[in-house]
Amino acid sequence: MHRWGLGPMAQRKKQLIAEGKLDKHGRPNAETPKEYLRALPDVGATPAAAAEGDAAAAPNGQAEAVSASVLSGFYVRPSTC
Repeated sequence: MHRWGLGPMAQRKKQLIAEGKLDKHGRPNAETPKEYLRALPDVGATPAAAAEGDAAAAPNGQAEAVSASVLSGFYVRPSTC
């Protein structure tokens, strides 16, 4: 049986909270080490940010159709006309 809060990442997080390098809820602040931030998953990334990253690679103005379909929550096939 595994127990919550005993893994290596949880222990590191508890240590950083105690040192004041994370806020009381475990969120990063100005004193959070950069190596800890690199190890965190980017949960704040939105589908719009991902579409903007792909927009630069899309030819012929198709980026607008892709980003609009991602933002709306469903995929709309771009027209070929």
